[in-house]
Amino acid sequence: MDCHSRLESLYQTWQSLRPTSSDKQFDVFGAFFDEACIAWLKSMREWDQPSIGRQAIIDKVKANTELHHLEERRVLSSFTSEDGLKVVCEMKNRLSVIGNPLDPFYETAVATFNEQGLITDFKLYNCRSPIVGIIQTMTGRGPYTLDAAKQEFEHAERHSNSQVADTGLAPTPVSVEYQCCQQVEDTEILKE
Repeated sequence: MDCHSRLESLYQTWQSLRPTSSDKQFDVFGAFFDEACIAWLKSMREWDQPSIGRQAIIDKVKANTELHHLEERRVLSSFTSEDGLKVVCEMKNRLSVIGNPLDPFYETAVATFNEQGLITDFKLYNCRSPIVGIIQTMTGRGPYTLDAAKQEFEHAERHSNSQVADTGLAPTPVSVEYQCCQQVEDTEILKE
């Protein structure tokens, strides 16, 4: 069993998922995970809120896909543990965040597999601030001060290979106080 190839296949499937994907397509994604898998699918900032079990993982990916999805995965480096059961992969991805490009989005995945080739532990390490900044700027809801959200949106626009949608917001000064410790669920952002 080649766990590195399994992780590649997982990401090919993940990259095909959109908010309009069928339950069957999400189930194909879920089939890469052991029934008792523990996964952190946003970032390790939510270390105390993992998705536990295959169905919880599917549900979390569905919820995340409503706001952002993977457009392109670019692997910077990867390695496999000596026993072949753990794969670490550094990526420079391109995301679509409620229709706005975010490129680059750096992320590291750590996947541990069992002997059957199913993932038993999955961790994503990233900084979600650019995602949250874009969502808040576009919706007006989120954990940042207005100036911080504008700064994150402008940062994504400056460093993106694609054009970000025009929000009509005035530029903000570079020194902005961030309020990123407040817990706000992504699904709460889009609620009225």
